Amino acid sequence: MDKNLIRGDINELQCILDFQKRGYYCSIPFSGSCRYDLIVDINNKLFKIQCKASSYHPEDGTLKMSTTRSTTNTKETIVYSYSKEEVDYFYTSWKQYGFLVPIEETSTVKYLRVDIPRQGIQSTMSIASDYLMDNVLESIIKNEPLKRYIDNIRYTNNVSYD
Repeated sequence: MDKNLIRGDINELQCILDFQKRGYYCSIPFSGSCRYDLIVDINNKLFKIQCKASSYHPEDGTLKMSTTRSTTNTKETIVYSYSKEEVDYFYTSWKQYGFLVPIEETSTVKYLRVDIPRQGIQSTMSIASDYLMDNVLESIIKNEPLKRYIDNIRYTNNVSYD
């Protein structure tokens, strides 16, 4: 039994469930060679979603999500990055929360801050509440920039990750 594959399958199913609960249709590609895991129809516009499992790191209060793919042959493992042409958003879930991260805001790894840091929030940090599904979906539907921690008070007042 490959626990990583099962973990990935569960995350993908959670992604579909999160979209379906909000009334959005999901389509799964016929071919396993697609760079995305599913297509989501949001108000008649299609978005390519790549689902990635994440892990919580209590030492710095972040979720870590790899945003690469790899292939292995008998000689080596080759790691590839995704492009904007291949994927629109990365999805990950943690506890009961789903997060969507635009590909433009990723490199090879994305850290989402779920705990308030001891030194305070820095402008370079990716605050997890900014990427909550409902916040990102609102920005897609309204065709507006993503609301950030500075623009809202959800991080400390309305969202509890405990």
